[in-house]
Parts: sequence; C-alpha cells; structure tokens
Amino acid sequence: MTLAFILLLALTAPAALPPDLPLIIGHRGASGHRPEHTLESYRLAVELGADFIEPDLVSTKDGVLIARHENEIGGTTDVSERFPDRKRTRTIDGQSLTGWFSEDFTLAEIKHLLNRPNDGGLQLTREQCVKQISMLEQQKRSIETAIAELRQIHTSFYQRLLERAGEPSH
Repeated sequence: MTLAFILLLALTAPAALPPDLPLIIGHRGASGHRPEHTLESYRLAVELGADFIEPDLVSTKDGVLIARHENEIGGTTDVSERFPDRKRTRTIDGQSLTGWFSEDFTLAEIKHLLNRPNDGGLQLTREQCVKQISMLEQQKRSIETAIAELRQIHTSFYQRLLERAGEPSH
C-alpha cells in the first residue's frame, strides 16, 4: 500500500504545483547539510522548500527497500566483524566489487549492524577545518560579488532593450 501511495503522489502532485515555478527535489534529503538518507536530512529538505524527496533505495534479502546510496554495506557498517563469511564479489554497474551487500541480509540483520564512519572519509584537524571554512567564506564572497555584477549587467542590458523598443524603463 505504501508503494501505491508513493506512486499516486508522484503522478498527481506535479499537477498541484504552480506551472511557472521550478520543481525542487531533495536528492537523499538535504545531503549537503545533514548525513544523507537520515530523517534529519529529509526533514531539513522539506523545511528548505523541497517539493519532493528522492531517496536511493536498495533491497534486503527479504525484499524490504531501505534508503542507501549503494548496496555495498561494508564501508559504513560493522558487517565485516559480525558476518565475515558473507563477503563476496558481485558485478555492480559492470564493475567487479567485493564486499557485503544489502541483498544478502534480512532487514532484521541490517538493523543490528552498527554504523561507522566511512574509512575513505576525510579526517581534518581543527586547524584544517578553520582554514577550509575561511577559504569557503572567501569563495562565497567572490560568488556574491560575481552575482551582483551579473545583476547589474542584466539590469543595464534589459534597460537598453526597453529603450530600443521604445518602452519606458523603470
């Protein structure tokens, strides 16, 4: 019933939106602000104005869909310690990949796994974080300056078009 409701919502909701506004889709929630595929990420995406949330879904052994970016769960859980014998090699998107896959575990088993930081994740010192924040703030200021310049160019161009067309400019 839940899947039918989601499909019904997906088919009917666009008709309820104003036609002149862009459709805003929160892919994996507000993944730039919160860990993706978390309730906090979904909630923030809605608060930020997303019209829809688009989760990535993978299946468990018992056919339950779970929100994950990929079906390999070894990099983000303690599955290697709990189920070392279930490691295998699969072909995913044409590539050979060795690990632990969601479709080899029931939902109950997956619920008992512990999350862990991704081993490939970025680990920064406090000083590196401060430097990154400073650099990002500088980039933000540069972008804001560029946007202001583009607005000025656009306004000037638009006024010239109106003048050429004989319309009064505002």
